[in-house]
Amino acid sequence: MKVATGYLDGIFRPEEAVTRFEFAKMLASALGHTEASRDTNFSDNRDIRLGRSRMSQLQLKPV
Repeated sequence: MKVATGYLDGIFRPEEAVTRFEFAKMLASALGHTEASRDTNFSDNRDIRLGRSRMSQLQLKPV
């Protein structure tokens, strides 16, 4: 299912806290959501770098 794949360097760090964006990516992957628009209306939208498309998916198809 590959819901959690670790960091870009290939290392999985279970002791690290999961960010809201990482959680969104894992949840969207687990639900089988496909790529979507990167537009979100969160107040911190400009700070969202990684996970923006996953956040958008969950916004379009709420859980």
